[in-house]
Amino acid sequence: MADDSTSTVSRRTALKALGTSGAVALAGCLGGGGSGSEQTDSGGGGNGSGGGANSSGGGGGESDSGGGGGSGGEQPNYPHTIWGMYGSWEDAYVQGGKFFARDKGFEFENYNSRGEGQEQISQIQSFVQQGADGIAVGPVSATAPASAIENAASQDIPVISCNSDIETPDLSMSIYIGNEPATQAVGEAIVKQLRSDGSGNSAEGTVLDLQGDLAQSIGASREQGFRNAVNGVSGIEVLEARANFNQGPAQEGTFAQLQSTGGNIDAIFAANGAMAAGAAEALDRYGSQPGDVFMGCMDGSPTVIDLFDEGWLQRGYAQPTQYYLPIALHYLDLLRTEGEGALPSPGDELTTDDLSISGQQHLGTDIWSGQDWAPATVREKNGHPWFQTSGKLLNSDNYDQSSNWGVIFSQDAV
Repeated sequence: MADDSTSTVSRRTALKALGTSGAVALAGCLGGGGSGSEQTDSGGGGNGSGGGANSSGGGGGESDSGGGGGSGGEQPNYPHTIWGMYGSWEDAYVQGGKFFARDKGFEFENYNSRGEGQEQISQIQSFVQQGADGIAVGPVSATAPASAIENAASQDIPVISCNSDIETPDLSMSIYIGNEPATQAVGEAIVKQLRSDGSGNSAEGTVLDLQGDLAQSIGASREQGFRNAVNGVSGIEVLEARANFNQGPAQEGTFAQLQSTGGNIDAIFAANGAMAAGAAEALDRYGSQPGDVFMGCMDGSPTVIDLFDEGWLQRGYAQPTQYYLPIALHYLDLLRTEGEGALPSPGDELTTDDLSISGQQHLGTDIWSGQDWAPATVREKNGHPWFQTSGKLLNSDNYDQSSNWGVIFSQDAV
């Protein structure tokens, strides 16, 4: 944020003038109801196959805030735009931000760009026009929102991205685990399972690759990580089915491949839990038993927990989902109060001694008790710091630990 008190006051005065109607005014700037300005307020849970990026909902940006915060009793405003609302992962991700904002006294609104880059640009531009103190972005792609972020930076409004990166040095920081190394770990577990002799660089088997939306940075990076693991390993044949993160298309694509190969599929990689659930449905429909096909996915959702319970899934990968937005909000507030020097620098290693995300109890538990984001390594990427969190490769021994987000945000817990 700028040191110029005049510019700071003008932004905060604009927010005060909006008052309780601020979110409605912002929604109007975004084009009114049902046009990407949906306030997502779903209560966690879900089955990993939710409404998708094009799901419709209320048009306004209903504000979620807590008491206190800000100078003179005003609450600092940190809106967020998300790539799309696909299901339980996005629900838990947004809920983490909503709960943390409420506990800390921040204004926080979530807007769904429904997978449209231009919609996300318009949302960021509106946040700037309405005088946001800082902006959190779950980017549609690595490039789409870059120009809008550069415009925000030119007006001394910091922007932090979550879950993936944006290719501009004007981004204050990005926070995510790194989809590519995570799916590479899942892919390596599949390769290890298929190795005929347990050593060397050869394996034997057919792997079905259930791909997400490759036009989105998340889908592309998850696919690249899996390919890093299997490419160059002799004896592995990879079949592909594009399901765009959705359960129904994954079920159809898996069943079609089972029919065309006569059931000759040894392993399945799914880029999220919804597609893993679709694959399990197809296997069941085909007559396979749980465990006949080794399956791994990039997810730790309630759906994934169920698939482990039922024996269909052997590997998953849990991100610290409920921590991404709280970490972003924490650093946006430090940028507001202390400036750029408050950010960690490339080369830093952060532990819970350096940062602890905490708040009140939610969903009947302390959702941040595990501090699963730690340790984190700060790297440089695209000219800005990348706060690379830790994650967890799930197996039959650890998938149901109480700190896993899929356990916390399960329907039973909610």
